[in-house]
Amino acid sequence: MIYRNKVKTIEGTIKRAINILDTYGWTKEFSARDINNQPVPPESKDAVKFCILGSLHAANSQVRRETFSKLDKYIQENLMFGKDIPTTAVYDFNDSCTSKRQVIKVLKDFLKTQNGK
Repeated sequence: MIYRNKVKTIEGTIKRAINILDTYGWTKEFSARDINNQPVPPESKDAVKFCILGSLHAANSQVRRETFSKLDKYIQENLMFGKDIPTTAVYDFNDSCTSKRQVIKVLKDFLKTQNGK
């Protein structure tokens, strides 16, 4: 899955990532998987399931460090209760979820903070 038209804002990337997760499947432990549940790059045309980070990369292959850093900070402060964790909060959060609804809700909540709502 490769989007030809690039989004230039954090908000646009998050909205597209939400759409990807809503339309396709969600996965843990890898950025994306194919129909045989094998790991593939999130930009692959064979990708049919995405983790939270994989959906961001599929939404915008040029995901800026700023987008990832802001989402990581949001998750750490709001969902990991400010724990100082050795890896990134985004990965830990994704792999601790039990459904894509949880992931989509966090992206929507994060989007609200970016829109100032």
